[in-house]
Amino acid sequence: MAIGIYGLSVKRNFIRMLFAVEIVINAANLNLVAFARFLPHSGGQTFALFSIAIAAAEVAVGL
Repeated sequence: MAIGIYGLSVKRNFIRMLFAVEIVINAANLNLVAFARFLPHSGGQTFALFSIAIAAAEVAVGL
């Protein structure tokens, strides 16, 4: 996640910023799924699935 935040703060190219946002989103998804593993409900996994769908739409609009 820190690499993505570094990319957002340093890079000014639109494509590189888009990649940095994707790194941050994927890090958050990994954390959601990992922490949801230890909880009885599947809210974290569901939120990660919606976040992946939103990231795919973001890439489609960005490219």
